[in-house]
Amino acid sequence: MYEQSVEEMIQEEKTLFNFKFPKVNSKGRYELTGEKNKYIFDFQLGETGVIVISKALPEIKQKYQLRLTTPIVRVDLNAPPHMCNDGQMWKNHIHVLQIDKRTGREEYKTYKLEMYSPPLFADLNGRNVITDFFKLCNIKLIPSTFVQEII
Repeated sequence: MYEQSVEEMIQEEKTLFNFKFPKVNSKGRYELTGEKNKYIFDFQLGETGVIVISKALPEIKQKYQLRLTTPIVRVDLNAPPHMCNDGQMWKNHIHVLQIDKRTGREEYKTYKLEMYSPPLFADLNGRNVITDFFKLCNIKLIPSTFVQEII
């Protein structure tokens, strides 16, 4: 189904041009250029926050599905709690795409955000979560002034 594993898609270097840090109660969408794939970066920041990176589906597959992208990694902040893989319910969590190797079926594993990839996501304010999301998903900013401004 996919030429790359999910881990390879997450680790693939992606470039995001002219990113401006979003204000509270805003949402946006940016196209990312990867070495092998095209991706979409979506965010919505407010009382709850959602940050998503998706892979654009090939045109042939888009004809037969209602969606144009497949979410790969999604972060939810202050969201309704979900049952995570550890059996616990968490408001701040991350969904990661998993592909069943036998059937090719897509499913999402859910983890407590702060426990997924330490030391990332230790500070859950919106700005730090987006910065850590960029690190996790190997997103490089051009120009890189945004990252320097945060550090």
